[in-house]
Amino acid sequence: MKKYEFVVLLVPELSQEKVEGILKKVRGIIANHKGTILTEDHWGLRKLAYRIGKRIQGIYHFMKFAAEPGVVADIRRMMSVTDDVMRHSVVRIDVEPKPPRIRRTSSAPAANPVPQQPPTGAVPPAA
Repeated sequence: MKKYEFVVLLVPELSQEKVEGILKKVRGIIANHKGTILTEDHWGLRKLAYRIGKRIQGIYHFMKFAAEPGVVADIRRMMSVTDDVMRHSVVRIDVEPKPPRIRRTSSAPAANPVPQQPPTGAVPPAA
C-alpha cells in the first residue's frame, strides 16, 4: 500500500453536517480500496491567500492515508463532481527521499592537453 496526503478546501457556507457528509464519502472510498486513515485534521475556516471566485475564506480538511493506487482516481472523480469543493489535492508521500546525485569530476589532467598558443602579434618573452 502507498501513503497519500489529501487536502480539501470547501466553500465556507457549508454546515458541519454537509462537511461531515463529504468527508464520510472520502472515508468510504478509502475503505473500499482496503485503505486505512493514518491521521486526520480539521483545520476549519481559514482566510485564503487569494480569491477563489468571490470567496475569501474556505473550510480546510487534511488527511493522511494508506491505500491502493486506484483510490486516487476515485477521490479526484468524486471531488470534481461535488459543487461544494473549491480545491482539492491528493499527493503520494515518498517514504524514503532519494539521496542527491553527486557528480564526480576527474582530478587527473586530460590525456592530450591542448598546448597554449600565444596570442597573435604577441612579443615572445625575453630570454
